[in-house]
Amino acid sequence: MSYLRSIVICNFCSFTDAERLVVEEDLKRTRLNAYAPGTHKNHRSQWKSYLAFCLYFDLTPVSATAHVIALYCQFLSRSLTPQSIRNYLSGVKLLHLVAGFEFPFLQSCEVRLTLKGLQRTVKHTPNRAPPPLPPIFCQSWFPSLTLPMDKGSRLCVPSFLPFSFLLGFQTLSPK
Repeated sequence: MSYLRSIVICNFCSFTDAERLVVEEDLKRTRLNAYAPGTHKNHRSQWKSYLAFCLYFDLTPVSATAHVIALYCQFLSRSLTPQSIRNYLSGVKLLHLVAGFEFPFLQSCEVRLTLKGLQRTVKHTPNRAPPPLPPIFCQSWFPSLTLPMDKGSRLCVPSFLPFSFLLGFQTLSPK
């Protein structure tokens, strides 16, 4: 029995370097498939943002401090909602973990107070595009049609467009 066990152990231990590289490549592929392609795209965007922030302010990006993470949160608050900031911090955490560093900063007092303060003070108001005006519709749907746009024609165009579509459908219907 012990002879058989030693053969199995020796056969198991006799991986060649080529076989080990194959297993290493399989491991890389498995890790890459841990996230969906859209999640990979989000992580790359979050990592680029964090690395650009650190480069611009001359900060050490990996093995960061709680103060650097709090500064990054404050920087992101200029254009993102508090929930989006938390998503970006999740990407920064993954960057640290992939690089082999710990990321205990989400539990630090400084980062938690910063996130709580941002939650209370940053009132997100969505930027909505104004409704399209009739000239925009005319230019996109009827590029060869040029109408003088005074007040009277602006009122006529919204009622004309649905009617023109009905006329188009009427010609397609059987008689």
